[in-house]
Order: sequence, then structure tokens, then C-alpha cells
Amino acid sequence: DGYELNTRAASPDTVVGGLAGVAGTAVFQAATSKAVEAGSAQQAKTVELQTTRGTVTQATDATADLSAANLVLRGGAAYELQRGGNTVTTLAADSGAGVIHYVNQGDLSLARVADASLPSQQALQDGMALSRSGAVWVRSGGTLTVADSVAMQTTTLGLQAAGSVTQTGGGSIAADALGAKAQAGSVTLGSVNSVGTFAASAAGSVYLREADGYAIAEVGPSPLTVSSGANATASVVEKITGVRAGTTIELITQGGTVSQTADVSAANLALRGGAGYTLTRAGNAVGKLASDAAAQPGNANANGGDAGTVQYVNSGTLVLDGSFSLPSGIALPQDTATARTGDVWVRALAGATAGDITVADKLTLNRLDAGKNVAALGLQAAGSVLQAADGATTSDAISTGHLAVRAQGGDVLLRSQRNEVGKFTAQALQGHVLLRESDGYELNTRAASPDTVVG
Repeated sequence: DGYELNTRAASPDTVVGGLAGVAGTAVFQAATSKAVEAGSAQQAKTVELQTTRGTVTQATDATADLSAANLVLRGGAAYELQRGGNTVTTLAADSGAGVIHYVNQGDLSLARVADASLPSQQALQDGMALSRSGAVWVRSGGTLTVADSVAMQTTTLGLQAAGSVTQTGGGSIAADALGAKAQAGSVTLGSVNSVGTFAASAAGSVYLREADGYAIAEVGPSPLTVSSGANATASVVEKITGVRAGTTIELITQGGTVSQTADVSAANLALRGGAGYTLTRAGNAVGKLASDAAAQPGNANANGGDAGTVQYVNSGTLVLDGSFSLPSGIALPQDTATARTGDVWVRALAGATAGDITVADKLTLNRLDAGKNVAALGLQAAGSVLQAADGATTSDAISTGHLAVRAQGGDVLLRSQRNEVGKFTAQALQGHVLLRESDGYELNTRAASPDTVVG
């Protein structure tokens, strides 16, 4: 029914006689003692705790840390193991509704522990690192690696690292809510995961591959408060809100829709896969935007099955440009900012910058109906809508069934001679309209933009 991990100040045993050097020995007396310790640097051993109910805690004194190669937490109890001096290499957990809050001093891997390493000889589920119905929050003082699968479909998984949060080995994450924070590194979750809500923050990049759509929202507040240790002061995160990256956000989603109730912020944003993206919050702030199908690794330029509509709203000037580095390693088609069959609507609001939209790479939307391209591209700017090239190159050409452009405070200047559109609609409320085009088109109207800006 639960207990506290603690130390014993001094053993009362003083051995009389016996082997030389044994007399007078008192165990658990050294100041470096730990509450629970299994193995040594030469022996990789396991601490396995099976607790039916209640809560397992750690004492607050400096010697109450836990040390082992593997830590396995089992049963319905809650585990509050938040001392900064805890040192394990691998963490696994199964079969319980109690919450798990665990803090580790160095690098940590979430992985299945082999049967031979379990003192109980009760095997963990094949390929499974975590399988719980209670929320799990884990913090690593170094890199936090998800090496095997996580099954938490009805609850929250929080991953916090002083370094990076990574995913290896093909194991997937299934969670109702997933929050990830990489304080000095990147969040890289490249297996086909399945989450209901996602939030992430990273000094570097954020990459999530997901199966069927989710909401970008707020996850937390984090319950982790480290009582002592080298990473104590950097460990508390009140909330993980939206998706924020120092460099690039890359979202590859195979189906469904990605929506948001919290903002995205990064230098670059790549929206990929067959899903629809409805990211229309006024607080979104990125410098460059790209979107394509990105089917499977090794099939980077496949554009089939991506009929989901992309709707994106940005605060400030936006460049449609695919020339940035992608954390997945799955390249965009050459010189391409957009390659999709679904409609794409992009709006730049006046923010810290004027709210221009600049087309710097090719935009290719191709969806055929009765032999005609019916895909629509909408570009709406608080300032101007511009094509970067002078018309002599094809690197920023627009190809779409219907091009609808609105410049509220400036010009519409689409200079590429290789533009190819079936229908054209444009409005420049305070400036000029220029379209260069290769083979003729129809002047037409677009009934309505689907974008409804939130905030």
C-alpha cells in the first residue's frame, strides 16, 4: 500500500570476531549511501518495485536517491520519485492507474527491460516501455530517449529533458496528450505516433510524425519539482503551450486534421502528409512556410493521397520557401515550397512586420476533376503579395487550378513568366495587380476564403 524510499543512518550491528576487518562494521552508515541501489559500475542490475496501491515516495534527505541500471515500476500505486540524484539508465512501467512522476540525473531511455533482468521473472509486454492508465511525467538531466512503444491512450505523457527528447527503434507513442520539452536540444519524434493533443518546446527543432490528426494545445502544468540535485533549478515547467522551436517545426501527419488552440512559433514551419491543417490563430509566428505530401521515408516526393486542405494564418511577413533544413531528413521536392493536391490558403496579418507574403519557391497544386485542375491557392496579405524572381526563372512559379490573391495594404506582383493558372482572382486595395502567366486563364471570383482567424 505504498511506502517511502529512505536511508538508515547507522546499523547497530558491530560484529565480534570473524574475518579480519569485519569487526565494528556498520552498514548504511556512509554519507554517500543511497535509499535503493542495485549493482555497480561493473554490474548492470535492476530495481523492480511492484506496489498494489497507495504511493511510493522518496525522503527529502540527501541520501535518499535511487541508483540502478534499470528501474521498473509496476502495479496500481502512484510513484513520486523526484529527487535530482536518482540515477538509472532505463525506465519501464506497466499495469496501473497510479501516476508516475520520475526525475533522473543523466541520460534516460524509456525501454522494455529484458526478462532475464527482472528479479520477479514476470515479463513486460513485448516491445513496450510504458503501458499505464495513469499519467506519466519523466525528466532527464541529459537526453531522454523513447526506445520502445508507449501505450497511454487515455492519459498524459510528459517528456522533459535538459538536452533533447528523441525517438529511436521504431516504437510508437499512443497518448491522449503528449507534452515534450527539450531545454537545450530538439524534440524528434519520428515514428508513426498517435496522440490527441500535442505541445512541444525546444531550443532547436520540433519534429512529430503522427497517424490521424490531433490538436496543438496546452499540456500541463508539469508536476515535476526536483527536491535536490544538479538539475533541480532547471526542472520545473509550469506548462508546455503550443509548439515552439528555435529553428524548425516539422509536422508529418498521415490523415485526419491538425487543429490548434495554442500558437506555433519558429523560424520555419513545414506542414506535410495527407492530413488537413487548420492553423488559423492570429498569434502564429514563423518566417518561412512549406507544405507537401511527404509520404514515407525514402519516398520523399510522393504527392498522392494528400487531399487535406492547408489553412494557415501568420502574424507578420511570411516567405513561402522550402529551402530550410528538415529534422526528418525527408527532403522537399527541389526548389519547392508547396506540392499538394489539396487546397492551400495562407494569410499574413500585420504584426511586428508589415504582413507581406513573398513566393520564393515553386507552389504546385494539382487536383484533377474531368481533366481540369481544380485545386485552389489563396494568398491574403495585410501588405503585399510578391513573387521573388524577376520573371526569368521558374524557381518560384505558381501552378494551380484557381489562384485567389488579396493585398490589403500594397501590391499584387506575380512576375514569373512560368506561372500557370486556370482561374485568377485578385484584389489590391491600395496598389497594383501584375500577373505574368504562360498559357491563358479565366478571370473569375472566389466565393469565400475558408480562413477564419482566431484572435
